[in-house]
Amino acid sequence: MNTKILAVLMVLIAAGMVGFYIRNDLKEIKTTEDEPVVGIVAETEDGLPYSIDIVPVDGVVVPFPDLLREVNFVKANEKTKAEIRTISTTLKTNPGKFSLWIDLSNLRKSIEDYEGAKQILDYLTKVAPESGIPYRNLADLYAFYLKDNVKAEQNILLAIEKDPQQIEYYFKAVEIYRDIIKNVTKARAIVEKGLKSNPGSDELEDLLINLK
Repeated sequence: MNTKILAVLMVLIAAGMVGFYIRNDLKEIKTTEDEPVVGIVAETEDGLPYSIDIVPVDGVVVPFPDLLREVNFVKANEKTKAEIRTISTTLKTNPGKFSLWIDLSNLRKSIEDYEGAKQILDYLTKVAPESGIPYRNLADLYAFYLKDNVKAEQNILLAIEKDPQQIEYYFKAVEIYRDIIKNVTKARAIVEKGLKSNPGSDELEDLLINLK
């Protein structure tokens, strides 16, 4: 066989082998599964799923609140009892439903199980650190039910820090400062802070004007 032809064939064979290994490498990369994301899937109010990261993320599991916690059913009507049982059963197998945890916390608060409500909200601050809702609800719980003004203030400020565009949080802060802590100066200051984050807000401007 001609030496030049033999050399060409050797080059083609080598190229083919390289291509084979490249294709196999690419195939292996494409079929390699991504590492699982540490988190749970929650739902918005309209039912659309979104991801909530679990913290701490260093392999530490955040335990669920006690769904078998005994509650004071003397304070509950039959509808509330049924709702608590139904939601608790659902959360045992589908703990990623953020809105159901909020509902369960509110139901526990409604039957004066304030500790049970607090446990759920504390849990949500760990698994949903980007949400201001658990902090807002904790602020309300501490201010009006557990009578801890320091923690009420801490939590409403955390709620605002998490979501400074949520106008309702400023109204809740004013309610706590004006009606519970009795400090109108702080109430005005938080509304002014809200206006910096939400310039032109008619709601906050009206709130500030009427704040006395």
